[in-house]
Amino acid sequence: MNIGQRIKQARLAHKPKMTQKQLAEAVDVSCPAVTQWEKGDNKMLAGDNLVRVARTLGVTTEWLLYGTGSGPGELRIENKNPLGLDQETLLMAQAFQSLSSTNRAVVRTVIDSLRAGRPER
Repeated sequence: MNIGQRIKQARLAHKPKMTQKQLAEAVDVSCPAVTQWEKGDNKMLAGDNLVRVARTLGVTTEWLLYGTGSGPGELRIENKNPLGLDQETLLMAQAFQSLSSTNRAVVRTVIDSLRAGRPER
């Protein structure tokens, strides 16, 4: 399995399942870039992009590059849970991390409203 196949596998294993467009928005690249990565043209998948893809998909960079380390669905609580958060909170944080910046702002607004005791709009 190559890096493109691993990206696609992790994207489809993501909860909820992630489209190429959603991955592109979360990583702040174009949709054609994600398509190229999945087809095996990974010239643009290095450095920050590689790290952002791994974080968004909940896998390690080692798994994306070499197929070793934590793959899809293997929540690494020891690395992702330094504050002793419960499983539901960890899953919510993972889902939040995969959102676009616009959708993150919406979620923050809802959370702020709920914490302040105000009804949502």
